[in-house]
Amino acid sequence: MIEDLNRRYPVRKRTQYTQSVGKLLPHRISQILQELGFKTWINHGQTNGVDIKVYDSDDHLILVAEVLNWSIGSWISENRKGSMINNLLSYGCKKVLIYTPFSNENEIEDVQTHGISLMKIDYQLLPKDFYDFYASKNQVESRKIDSRETRDDIKSKIEDFLSSKVIDNEHLIFDSLLGNKRLYFSLPFKKRIIMRKAQRLFECIMRFLFKEQGSKLKIKTMRSKISTNGYLRKIVKSIFECLITNLKFSSGNFTPPDTLYHGTTNKFLAKILREGLIPSAPGHYWDEDKHKWIEKVDLTDSMYAAEYFALIAVNRFGGKPIIIEVDVSGLKDELKVRLWYLPTKCVIDAFKEIYFTRVIPSRRIKNWYYIPSPSIYELVNLIINRRRLFS
Repeated sequence: MIEDLNRRYPVRKRTQYTQSVGKLLPHRISQILQELGFKTWINHGQTNGVDIKVYDSDDHLILVAEVLNWSIGSWISENRKGSMINNLLSYGCKKVLIYTPFSNENEIEDVQTHGISLMKIDYQLLPKDFYDFYASKNQVESRKIDSRETRDDIKSKIEDFLSSKVIDNEHLIFDSLLGNKRLYFSLPFKKRIIMRKAQRLFECIMRFLFKEQGSKLKIKTMRSKISTNGYLRKIVKSIFECLITNLKFSSGNFTPPDTLYHGTTNKFLAKILREGLIPSAPGHYWDEDKHKWIEKVDLTDSMYAAEYFALIAVNRFGGKPIIIEVDVSGLKDELKVRLWYLPTKCVIDAFKEIYFTRVIPSRRIKNWYYIPSPSIYELVNLIINRRRLFS
């Protein structure tokens, strides 16, 4: 007994202790991520490299993590910190250092300057027999037994991290909209409501388009149908973009893509291909900021929104609705952006209106698409009016 009290570690060899404790926390984190719907890889041998890699259902690498399951008496050296930074920076996805309390933990704060996020767990996680050993020595400060309680606490921290860090990942938005639960459960409650409404709306659209039966489409079925339809792929992507805009509730920090869309009628197609996109006639648009009438060419990064403007053009001038695809690379210094909403006011109606006050040359036009009937925008209105579930 006296010999046990004199021992520093609960097992004979220090390496056996560090390996056991070092594997425990990454293993629990990996289990939690799998519960949330991710695929994970763990560095079981604790060799050089990151401790955890996280993949979405399409096997896209979306997150890498280094994990320190240390005690308050531990110290991190500059060499160890530099090694972890190098391991994480070798990947182009999101990066996080997950750590427990240790003596000089303030020394790792500067890893954030490298684009690495920090996530702290407030205690070292230990197996019960290890914890009991330290309890007998009265050394359980910032230590807890691996249990359901600690697992739920760590899961909560991971969900909070995902809600703030992974929301921008397009693959996760895509999978969530197709019914996968991982992003859904990582969002705050109010945003879960928005996401759930969007999921139901999207399922209704897919069932209507492909005459599918049943209360819920299989993810594989929707994927296969989307992948074989070029126009539908673009529309679905634009629904994601509208959804992201709504979830963020912000029009700031926006970098327009090189490709934008303009909705119009085929009656003007020949002229547009010959002369380019010409600003509207004087006196047509009122600029609230400048308090004057302006001439402009309206574009958007959302094909879903462009459908709406094409339908408006057809109602006014006749013809068939089309969407024109425009390359604006090199013109971005001249564009203006504002947040806009379509009349239905549903969960995917927030989008960014992008406009120019000069002619966009015809050489900038990359392609054009005839909008199928019914359009996605018309389907959304039909579903909303029938079910009254998405307003």
